[in-house]
Amino acid sequence: MGEIFGIGIEELIFIGILVALLFGPESLPHAARRVGLLLNRLFRSPLYKEGLKIRKQINDLPAALARLAELEEIQKNLNDEISDLKKVIDPAAKLAAESLHAAEAQMRQDADPGSAPDAGADRIIAPPAPADPAADSQPNDPIG
Repeated sequence: MGEIFGIGIEELIFIGILVALLFGPESLPHAARRVGLLLNRLFRSPLYKEGLKIRKQINDLPAALARLAELEEIQKNLNDEISDLKKVIDPAAKLAAESLHAAEAQMRQDADPGSAPDAGADRIIAPPAPADPAADSQPNDPIG
């Protein structure tokens, strides 16, 4: 049936009968009260409370180690992803920097028409101008 601290009901009954025979019916209430006070003092003691904290930490240790191992694996995966992204981003950043420098050079050349043409100036194409600006401003409404 039910067990308390690993002791079954039959064992508890046997211990109760043994205690009643040892102490006698007259001193049994006094002995039970004394045992209760001792247990109360024990459970309230700082040593017992510290023991409970240590037991809880020991019981939680496997779960904490598993979380730590999982976090280390996640950190390793993130570091791998970061290094892969750096490998992809570095060439793109260099290309963007080169394009920016070429655009700045083109802007300086456009601002100072007397300077020599830049080698990259032939790559920039101006957008086409509209053919008839008056045709674009008229509405295409057949009723109106």
